[in-house]
Amino acid sequence: MNAVTEQRKVLLEIADLKVHFDIKDGKQWFWQPSKTLKAVDGVTLRLYEGETLGVVGSRAAANRPSPAPLLVW
Repeated sequence: MNAVTEQRKVLLEIADLKVHFDIKDGKQWFWQPSKTLKAVDGVTLRLYEGETLGVVGSRAAANRPSPAPLLVW
């Protein structure tokens, strides 16, 4: 942190965000554990007053899990 960021109000703080999905690829037996897709793994950020955060995704992202982990306060 520097002197400028210490004076501004933190609006959003995310620490060690992880979004993991269990996936089955059809190549494993039923007793084998599913594989894990780590979509987000260990992201930390702070959004200060006056800053802008943009979330960008593909058009198909509307049918996928949303950035809901970011919206839980």
